Amino acid sequence: MNGNYSFNLSRSKSKSVDLPEPSNDFNLRYIGCCQVQNSVRDHCIDIDRTVEELLASFSKADFSNLSRCRLTVNSNRVVMSLDRGSRNITVPVNTLLHYKAASGKHNKVFAFICKKSLTPTVRRQANQRQPDRNKSTDTNNTEVLVCHALYCNKNSQAERIAYRFLQITTQSYTKRLLNQTISTEFSSGDEGDCLLSKA
Repeated sequence: MNGNYSFNLSRSKSKSVDLPEPSNDFNLRYIGCCQVQNSVRDHCIDIDRTVEELLASFSKADFSNLSRCRLTVNSNRVVMSLDRGSRNITVPVNTLLHYKAASGKHNKVFAFICKKSLTPTVRRQANQRQPDRNKSTDTNNTEVLVCHALYCNKNSQAERIAYRFLQITTQSYTKRLLNQTISTEFSSGDEGDCLLSKA
C-alpha cells in the first residue's frame, strides 16, 4: 500500500509525494532527502536511488551547513527533526527514511531505514506454570518497528562508522515512548566503505 510523506520547512511549501512499497531485500531505496544548503534558504530534494547510488554520491556532496537532528518515534510514525527551528520530516514507519547531518569537525552522513515487521509472541495463562503439550499455544504477532542505521563520511575515503540496530514494540505505546528521542552516536572505526546494517 502506498503512503505519503511531507516536508515541512520554515522557508518552503509543504510537499507530499506517493511512496512505493519498500523492498523485502536489502537492495533498498531511500525516499526523501532534506538538505539545508545555506543559512538564507532551505531546499528539499526528493531522491529515489539505490543504496549503491547514494553511497557513490556521498563523497561529492557538501553537508557543511546541516545541523544535527533527532529521530523521534510518535505512535506509528517516525519524525525527523532539525535542531534549528521548527523544520521536520514526518514519514510512515513502513517506508525508508534518509537524512544527512554534520557532526563537529568531521561531516558525517547517517541514514535511517525504518520498517514495520511482525514478531511472534506467545501468551500463556497466569495459572499455567508449565506449558501443556496437549494444548495449542496462543501465539500472536507483535508489531515491531525496526530501524537500521547507516553511517559514513562525506570524504572519498569513507570512514567506517559503527551502526546501531533498534527495535521498538509499537503495540503497547506509553506516554514516555510517544515522545522518545532515539539518540545516535558516531564511533570511528577502520577506514573502508560505508556499510548498511542488516538484521
